[in-house]
Amino acid sequence: MKLAVTLLALASIASADRSATPSAPPLVVLAYVTKDGKQALEVYGISTAGRLMYRKSLGSTSIFNAAADDRCVVITDAKLAATLCLDRLTGKELWRQKREGTVSDWVSVTIAGRCVFVSGQGQKSRAFSLQSGALQKEYDLGGWADVSEDRRTVLVQDYKSRQAVAIDAVSLKTLWTRELGKEDSMAFCGPHLFVDHGGLALVDPRTFKQVQPVRLSVPVNSWAGASRAGEALIVNIDGALSRIDGSGAAAWTRTFDSSNTYLAGSSATRVMLVQHDQQVRVRALDVKDGREVWTSIIEPDRSSMQTDQCAMVSEITFSMAGETAWLMHADRREITIHDLSTGEVRSTVKQASHVRQLLHDRGRVYALTENALVGYVAGTGALRWSVPLDGPIVAGTLIVK
Repeated sequence: MKLAVTLLALASIASADRSATPSAPPLVVLAYVTKDGKQALEVYGISTAGRLMYRKSLGSTSIFNAAADDRCVVITDAKLAATLCLDRLTGKELWRQKREGTVSDWVSVTIAGRCVFVSGQGQKSRAFSLQSGALQKEYDLGGWADVSEDRRTVLVQDYKSRQAVAIDAVSLKTLWTRELGKEDSMAFCGPHLFVDHGGLALVDPRTFKQVQPVRLSVPVNSWAGASRAGEALIVNIDGALSRIDGSGAAAWTRTFDSSNTYLAGSSATRVMLVQHDQQVRVRALDVKDGREVWTSIIEPDRSSMQTDQCAMVSEITFSMAGETAWLMHADRREITIHDLSTGEVRSTVKQASHVRQLLHDRGRVYALTENALVGYVAGTGALRWSVPLDGPIVAGTLIVK
C-alpha cells in the first residue's frame, strides 16, 4: 500500500511537471484580406494544436513588415503611421509608436536583445524598448536592418548614404562603420557576415575581421549571396552556384541560366534549385560534389492560364521539412511531397484553394491558403488540423518561430 501511494505521488509530480512545461508560442498569421474593395490587415493567433486563440483587425494598411519573439509580435506600417507591439499569446496591443515616412516607404523591423530596431529609407534608425516602447536611441542613417544568428549584432545598410553600420544589441553602441560601394552588399550567414566589399569574404560581425576568404572561378558581375548547407558554405552568384571549402576556394561550381533559376533551400546533404522555363524544374544537388541527384518537372495547369501568359508567371512555393521537400505549384491546387534523398514522391496533398506560403517547424508543415491555415505531419503529409480564416487572403505572412 505504501508503495502504491509513493508511485501515485511520483506520477502526480510527473504530471505536474508536464503541465508546467511551457508550450510552443502560437503561430501568427498576418493576412491581407479584401473587404469592400479595400485591403485590410488581419492578425490571427493559432496554437500549434490548431486552436484559434485570437483575431485582431488593424484596418486598411499599406506594405508592412513584422518581427516576433516568443512573447511579442511587432508590426510597422506606413499607412497606419505606427509601429505597434502585440502580445503574442493574446493579441492585445502593448504599445504603439508614431512612425515616420510616406505610404510608399518600406521599413524593416527586427528584435534583438531587449529592443526593437526600426529602420527605413529616408529616415533615422531607432531602437525602442521591447517591453515599454520607449525610445532608447536614434542613429543618423536609414536603410535595411537585420540581426545576427546569436541576436547580439544588428546590421543596418543605408544605400542612400552608402554606409553599413553594426550595432551591439545590448549596449546599443556602434561596433564599426564601413563605406559601401555601388555593388557592395552584406548579409548574415550562420555565425558570420558574408560580405561583397572589395572582394568576397566571411567576416566576424562584431569586429569585421576576416574569418575566411572566398575565391571563385566565375566573375562576380552582380549580386552575390551565401547560405549554409549543414557545415558547407554555398555561394550564389547570378547564374552560378559554388561550394566553398575551408581555404576559401571553390570545391565545385555549377552554372545555370541566371534569368530563371534561383536557390530555394538547402540541407546538410542537398542544395535545392528552382528553374522556370516552359516547365518548372526543381533540381536537387549533392552538397558534397555538386552533381544533380534528382529533378522534378512540374507542368503548369495551362487551362487556368490566359493565352498571352508565359510560364514565368508560374511559381513554386517550396519548403524543406526534415527528409522531405514540399512543392506547391501556383497554377495547381496540390502539394507534392518528395523524398529529399531520391526525389521519389511520397504523397500528394490536394488543396481547396491556392497556397500562399509553406513553412515547417518541429516536424510539422503549415500551409497558409487563401482562406485557411492547415497543419500537416512533415514526413507523410497527413492532415493534423485546419483553421478557417476570413478570405480571400491576397497575400500573407506566417510566423512560426
